Amino acid sequence: WWNNWLQPPSNASIPTLARLISSDPSAGYDQSNFPARMMRPFLSINFEKPNAPGILITSAEVNFLLAEAASKGWEVTGDVTSLFEAGVHASMVLLNELYLPAKNNIAEELISEFITGLKSAYNLSDPEQAREAINTQAWILHMTNPNEAWANLRRSDYPVLVDRTKLPKFLSDFTYDDDIKTPVRLRYPKLEEKYNSASLQEAKDRMGGTDNWHTHVWWDKNDINVK
Repeated sequence: WWNNWLQPPSNASIPTLARLISSDPSAGYDQSNFPARMMRPFLSINFEKPNAPGILITSAEVNFLLAEAASKGWEVTGDVTSLFEAGVHASMVLLNELYLPAKNNIAEELISEFITGLKSAYNLSDPEQAREAINTQAWILHMTNPNEAWANLRRSDYPVLVDRTKLPKFLSDFTYDDDIKTPVRLRYPKLEEKYNSASLQEAKDRMGGTDNWHTHVWWDKNDINVK
């Protein structure tokens, strides 16, 4: 939780904050919550610019999908290793071209070094290790497309995530309305109760009576891998 590691500056050391507090105490700008908002981790501004592209699918993702197909023995052009390498390379070039300032571009030799490290960490001739390597890199690729990252996690069961149920709860700061396992589906919209209540109840009955975050959708067969 943020207050376990954050050592925020005092209000007085932030003149703009001090002025806000004195001018409108009711606005909620105080030492209890402003530092959390101000200093929490967030995406680089390069990812948040209005002209940053919205990506549906990239050549990197295509290569990862082809690599996974090859790991399953499907007939595709190329082998697991070459397609995996192409996917990682395209993923990192994508960062260079769309998001990183030229002075911060990832050098070609660093990309090669990174790929070499991945190939030593995984035995790509082993189908399961190959799928873990491929879909872990796809997870990283989808940083700017979190819905796809989540969908691919449920489809592939990779990457291996920390088991959230083993993490501490912070009951003084947060309300938990169920267990904190990683959700595997979305709940139905609230308006369904008003406009489609009969079908909604039928769907709930199929799930055991509740609209639960943790009931698998039909194409998601297995629990995700956790450690």
